Amino acid sequence: MSFTNSKEFNLLLEGFRQGDEQAASKLFALAYQDLHNLARQYMRRERPGHTMQATALVHEAYLRLFNEEKIEWQDRQHFFVIAARQMRRILVDYARRTLPGGKETARNSRSKIWQPCRNWQTECWSDWMTR
Repeated sequence: MSFTNSKEFNLLLEGFRQGDEQAASKLFALAYQDLHNLARQYMRRERPGHTMQATALVHEAYLRLFNEEKIEWQDRQHFFVIAARQMRRILVDYARRTLPGGKETARNSRSKIWQPCRNWQTECWSDWMTR
């Protein structure tokens, strides 16, 4: 179910493209319920015990949508496609940072795989420094 009025949303997108700084917060407020519903759908597909909440996913997506590179939004549909893509990237990034046991990971550049570190401060740092 969509709560976002397409006409109003597209007008705000146009204002944002023209440099209206208030348009981003108005867009987010207008789209929040739809974004939250989308985030809940993604979170239902995640493993049991996942620590990220739908609200945190929406807020992280907002930061990526409006604080990174300037995206040339075309319309409401384009906005939600990009927002959905950002949410998936956030979940992938989150999964890469932790293993099922909750252990932090470090990148092994030689083998191109992620390996757990028992003592991050010493082992992982020294591994990274020797590469």
